[in-house]
Amino acid sequence: RLSPFFDVLMASNGREALGVLEMKDVDLILCDWMMPLMNGVELCREVKKGEKWSHIPFVLMTVRSGIENRLEGSASGAEAYVEKPLNFKLLLATLSNLLGEHVKNKADNDFMERLTEILKREIASRNVGIEDIAQEMMMSRRKLFSLVKANTGKSVVEFIRSYKMRYAARLMVEENLSIKEIPQRIGIESASYFTKAF
Repeated sequence: RLSPFFDVLMASNGREALGVLEMKDVDLILCDWMMPLMNGVELCREVKKGEKWSHIPFVLMTVRSGIENRLEGSASGAEAYVEKPLNFKLLLATLSNLLGEHVKNKADNDFMERLTEILKREIASRNVGIEDIAQEMMMSRRKLFSLVKANTGKSVVEFIRSYKMRYAARLMVEENLSIKEIPQRIGIESASYFTKAF
């Protein structure tokens, strides 16, 4: 019944599901608690224990009710718990909400990765400005301000400054540079400003 709404990949048990995960990119896992070879809770623990799949939202379906079972499901790392018999509209809404949040998180991560790559490349430049960053990221200044604020709680200028300070700290530790040597490496002309900001 889910096929008209999502691209569905099937697995008959937990071990088979791990094989599917190895071969395919999966955005969400909907899994029955009771399965042969490896049950849903065991599969969820396996999925959530490493970095490779832990970001994938996991939904457990079960006829088992009661607070102990809910706690066991939650403790395995599952994002949602759906009781049988299924209310299809509720299931659809649950999956859609989790997927929407997953897509948003991925988009936010991609944005921050692109931004920090630009800052890393341009760290020593005194001339790179907000307009240049927005242009390279193919968005308006307003959109750039909005996304940086939403992801970091800082303005673009504040985020750039904090990025440069973190980078400076890393240079001190990794390259054993003195305070006098660092400002030019991070695009700051005034050593006194750097010392005050740092």
